[in-house]
This record gives sequence, C-alpha cells and structure tokens, in this order.
Amino acid sequence: MKKTHKKRILMMNQKSKIKVLLYADRKVGNSLVIERVIYNLKQSLKAANIDFTEDIDDEYDIAHFLSARDIIANESTLIKNKAPIILHGFCDYEDFEITSLGNYALKKETERVDNLVDAILVGYNAQKTILRHMNISTPIVVLPPASEYKIDKKNKYNLSAFRKCYGLDENAPVIINFGVYNPDNGFNDYESLARIMPDVEFFFFGARNGLFNASEHYNKASSLTNLHYEEMLPYELYDSAICTTSAIVLTGQFHVESVILHEAMNNGLPIISAKNGMLFDLLINDKTATIVDSFDSLYNAVVNINKNEVILDNAKELTNTFDYEKKGQALKEMYEKIIEESN
Repeated sequence: MKKTHKKRILMMNQKSKIKVLLYADRKVGNSLVIERVIYNLKQSLKAANIDFTEDIDDEYDIAHFLSARDIIANESTLIKNKAPIILHGFCDYEDFEITSLGNYALKKETERVDNLVDAILVGYNAQKTILRHMNISTPIVVLPPASEYKIDKKNKYNLSAFRKCYGLDENAPVIINFGVYNPDNGFNDYESLARIMPDVEFFFFGARNGLFNASEHYNKASSLTNLHYEEMLPYELYDSAICTTSAIVLTGQFHVESVILHEAMNNGLPIISAKNGMLFDLLINDKTATIVDSFDSLYNAVVNINKNEVILDNAKELTNTFDYEKKGQALKEMYEKIIEESN
C-alpha cells in the first residue's frame, strides 16, 4: 500500500526473509482458475524458500491478492497492517474478464483499487499494454506462470474419472472450452461444431456471473446431447480432464486466464483459440497454438487436432521458460523491490 511502513522493513531485515500473505477467497470468482494460480504460486514460493501465509490476521511483509474485490473487502485490515499490496491481474473473472475493449469490469472502483495497490502482476506484455490503455497508472510487473506441473497420463483414475463422472463413452473424443457464461464467448460457433460433429463430446465449464449467465440457462436453450454446459470443472477432476481431452478450444475473444493453458500446453494438449489480444504472447498462430478467425477455420482446426506435432513441441518450449525455482526467485526480487520502494 502506498504508505510508510518502516516497522515492516525492520522486521524483514531482522529475519533476513520476507513473509508473504497469499490471499484468495475461493468461494468467489472462477474457483478452478484461482486454485491453479494459488498452486502455481505456492510451489514457486516454496522452491525459493519464501515464507507465506493465507491468514490475513497473521504478520506479513507484503500482501499478494488474486482478486481486486478481495482487496476492497479487506481494505480496513490492509490499511491497518500498512504492508504493500500486489494484485495478481487477469485471474478473477469479476475483476478482469472483458466483454468489450475499454470496458474494465471494476468500472467505478478502478481508481479506488489503483490507489490501494503498489503493483499489478501480469503474465505478458500484451496484458500490461491493455491495462495501460485502461488508464491503470499503478506499476505493472510482467512475469509468466511457472510450468513445471506434470500430469500422470498412465494413472488409471486420471484416464477414467472425468468420463465416469459425466457418463461418457470411453472412446468418445472430448473438447473443453471454459471461461465465463457470456453471449460474447462464441457459443453459436461452439454449438455449430457440436451439431455437425455428433460423435464428439463438447464441454463448456464456466463461472456463474448473473442470473441468466449460468449453465442452467444455456442448457435449457440447447437440445444437443453432446454439448454440455457445466459450472466450473471440479478441482479433483482437473488432472483427469487434461488426460481425457483432445484439445482446449477457446471461442471467446477476451479470455484472460493463462495458468491452466500453460499447464495444458506443457502436458501436450493442443490449444485452438479465437484471436485474443489478452494472450497474444502465449497463443501464437501456427507456432504454439492454432488461431481461428471464422467458423470454417475453427472446424478445420478441430478436425485436424493431432496433425501438427511442431506446434505442440513449440508450445512446450515456450511454456518451459520458468520452473518453480526461477519463478520463485523472480517473485522474491519483485517483493523485495516493492517493499523497499514503499518505504
């Protein structure tokens, strides 16, 4: 927070270590994404031997929040603590999911959050540029996710749990799409795919966002037995979903989440996506992913999912930029710099 806190600096120097508050309210927002980001951060902090707590009432030197809404909800506690605050950008859908360029989801609270936090952490330069276009004046740090998470594709539960949970044939191809239930997320094209590919099981896993923006609303409007609108994917089925899925298909043009995509790409799962400025540095057409701009190109990409090993190899190479230890060291340097500048 943009306030003096010499006591915190003294405590840090005496311990020769910093302690981080790693905070997210898992009852809100896109819970699977929050859990994957938290896991990624925890592994990175542990690898760099950085102490952390998830209890906001503990003592800590710097607060790392995954939701701007949580910062506002805990504003009085944070002001009393006087430690600097980092907001992990493009994580909670209510903070950063965008339906049209220039429409920041926090709306009138943008300036308030901008004044509360000392830095915003994003994964890519394109995201930093977008935030600057939204008149965010807070310092922005760019650090991609770590990509060391490996999924055991021979584990019998990973091979069967997802299919058994959703009552699928053991040989049916599976496509997964995820994000927020919003009409701008390309559902018409996704439904058209399901209609002309009845042998493929299509899933959309989405966070609830309003009375009519939930799975029940979309399921009622669809009569396709191979198209499944669900709430967020249960965390315990995550590994099995990646083992089961033929590809992740992102039909929304403003998808912002990246940790799950990193982990999927690092485990050899193809990504097919609409053109997306938020992930411009990660999803590179014909290099790390297949970018589509029409229904015909989307259909051709899905039909030819397993025919480009070069893209899969490039995706693994790109997402292996940071292991947990390197990401942890980069986080440590960021924390120490922000604490020093906040003094």
